[in-house]
Amino acid sequence: MTRLRLFDLPLDVITLDQTLDRLGEWIYRTPRAPHTVVTLNPEFIVQSRTQPDFVTVINQADLVTADGVGIVYAARQLTGTEVPRAPGMDIVRGLMERHGRDLRVFFLGAKPGVAETAAKNAADQYGIQVAGVHHGYFGPEDDQRVAELIRDSGAHLLLTGMGAGRQEIFNQYWRQVLNTPVMIGCGGVIDVLGGTAQLAPEWTRRMGVEFIWRIASDRRRWNRAPKLLQFVRLVEAQKRKQKA
Repeated sequence: MTRLRLFDLPLDVITLDQTLDRLGEWIYRTPRAPHTVVTLNPEFIVQSRTQPDFVTVINQADLVTADGVGIVYAARQLTGTEVPRAPGMDIVRGLMERHGRDLRVFFLGAKPGVAETAAKNAADQYGIQVAGVHHGYFGPEDDQRVAELIRDSGAHLLLTGMGAGRQEIFNQYWRQVLNTPVMIGCGGVIDVLGGTAQLAPEWTRRMGVEFIWRIASDRRRWNRAPKLLQFVRLVEAQKRKQKA
């Protein structure tokens, strides 16, 4: 597997199937060892420019995949490399489909009640075991309590949906306490599984423009549009710098 550098951040050149193979190996490896996964998107790039802690935890991640078409575009423009996508939703769904009842999943994030619904829906649809659930509305003073709760659950897979930065920092900082084989900062995946957010239509995913659909169809996401524009400007500025 090749690891690129994109705006001082790592990016692994790995397909979705290869990602699922690798994570499946980590999940059932003996002895148990913790691994963090980051699904890199344009917002992460923009956010990392002003958050050194975020940069640190992304650099420490065991696997960093291209979540969206923006990252694929940036890698092509700045490194000349075609990077396949392995989005968070596809990774989560793929792991559940592959491992079903052998997989113990902890759902951490979203508003109170949403993780419970997401866990029930996932158990009904994929047959997975629910290791535990906890909402994402807690402060740093409760981090250790929650980390120990997850550790004691015996989960194979931790889905952390607490917003960009917060979720990745939690996973990395507490990784030794969590001791969960695979920990993914998965953004809105829990909301989608819980029915409080809608998955982009398949045609937008095939064309790689689901981020436009999401912003256009959800007013809560309108404030993200400037970040996407800022990302495009960052890519163009870096491209000019490399040419010079």
